[in-house]
Amino acid sequence: MRYYKRFFLTTVLCAPLSLWAGCLEQPQGGCSIFSLSPSLGYYKYAEPSLMNIQGPLVGIEGEYQYISTKNIVLWINGGFAFVNGRYDGSSVNLITLERTPLTFHNDKSYILNLSPKIGYRISFYSKGVSLLPYIGAGYRYLYNNTTDNVEGGYERISNYFYVPIGLQLTKVWNKWIWQSQIEFDIFAYGYQYSGTDGGFTNAQHDGYGANAYTLFGRKEHMLSWLIGPYIQYWNIKQSEFAKGDTRTWYEPENYTINTGVMVKFIF
Repeated sequence: MRYYKRFFLTTVLCAPLSLWAGCLEQPQGGCSIFSLSPSLGYYKYAEPSLMNIQGPLVGIEGEYQYISTKNIVLWINGGFAFVNGRYDGSSVNLITLERTPLTFHNDKSYILNLSPKIGYRISFYSKGVSLLPYIGAGYRYLYNNTTDNVEGGYERISNYFYVPIGLQLTKVWNKWIWQSQIEFDIFAYGYQYSGTDGGFTNAQHDGYGANAYTLFGRKEHMLSWLIGPYIQYWNIKQSEFAKGDTRTWYEPENYTINTGVMVKFIF
């Protein structure tokens, strides 16, 4: 009896590792794919004609897919990124609203994201090709702190809720893998906290996002890798107005772009 329990546990724990290669091509009684994707890129957040923060970004993303025998895919991914940027803009006099040019180094920014999805895999087994259209829900959190700058820094927190709709294409032949993904993000709602003038929160309703990557790599026995470029983009329209201690404020129209190189490890 003890032998059977040990065999069962070993089978369950090792199944994702032993089945992932076949899982890329066709399900074998239901299978799982795990991946970790570190990245190195360049980040820019800009409020046109007002300010921008830009600099190198280091991130990592984790992903899990379960593919059923009926090709239904349950999928969740999340990530973390750290930005070491430079602020170029101005400080604002809260009484006169006069702006003074301001530039300083800012290394207290990070981004979190989480997105569960569901999709349906369409496989062309003889060609080693699979298409995965999907839809889901997404959340993005950004924290930026410039309070260590005495000339005009403050805490800033951004929250986005969105609906991702996308397509993933995978091609496997011999020991090689090519994978591309494109996604459009429908912005549902956002709110922005600014820790200046007593602190206030602006609601955001309009905008969109998009991201894509294309990776090429090699399939190994227990661990495979892919590498290639990626891009992520957000465009958010002007927010609603909110009251601070002395003034009424809004979050200006802005965009964010992050582009660089990603390495994806599948196991």
